Amino acid sequence: MKKLKIELFLWVLTIFFLLSSLFAQPEFRIIKPNGGEFFYVGWKQYIFWQSPTTNGKVNIYYSSDGGASWHKIVKDYPNSRGYLWNVPNVLSNNCRVKIEWTPISGNITVTQSDISDGVFAIANPPRVEVRIIRPQGGETMTAGSSAGIKWEVRVDSNPCYEGSSSLYYSIDNGNTWNLIAQRLRINPGIGVGAYTWQVPHVNSDRCKLKVEWSWVRLWKDDALRGNDEIDRTFTITTR
Repeated sequence: MKKLKIELFLWVLTIFFLLSSLFAQPEFRIIKPNGGEFFYVGWKQYIFWQSPTTNGKVNIYYSSDGGASWHKIVKDYPNSRGYLWNVPNVLSNNCRVKIEWTPISGNITVTQSDISDGVFAIANPPRVEVRIIRPQGGETMTAGSSAGIKWEVRVDSNPCYEGSSSLYYSIDNGNTWNLIAQRLRINPGIGVGAYTWQVPHVNSDRCKLKVEWSWVRLWKDDALRGNDEIDRTFTITTR
């Protein structure tokens, strides 16, 4: 009987702690960036934090020297627990974010603050290289035939299989362009993009080819873009 009472007491105690943790108000702290992130200049990144309530205002700052000095991001911003930050043109591997929260009402009446636990980096966006492999110019194609187009995309010298490509052709040496296909993917198996083109019914010895590639992230500004155009013209003939 005594053993049963002890087990019952332990069971009740466990339930109490579970319920306490379930309904406990979260502390005020930064969730992101909290160390280890990699942000790009000019891109948009969310700053997230948690707080017991959503009342009051926050001031948000960033540091590029590990917290030795601070620069204002936004002042008196509603405590929405999130802010979309346009990352500044500051290159550093020693960045932190600080948030100061001042409630308007409630039990907490003093300003609280938190700083990123670890540092994060701000860097220039990656370097994009787009290269047309085939055709390279000088070819003669027959209208109505099939021609293979191949291209590759590299980001910081590494093959990139993300994003999508659009292909264009010109019959006036690049003055005007006509769409061939869009939303084309790089094939991971061969490491290049490949497309079979039905050569149009035109006569021209001033034809060119162009590929445009983009990898758009969550926001339109958060995009990697690149393009390539063959240097030499080729010929399309109906004869």
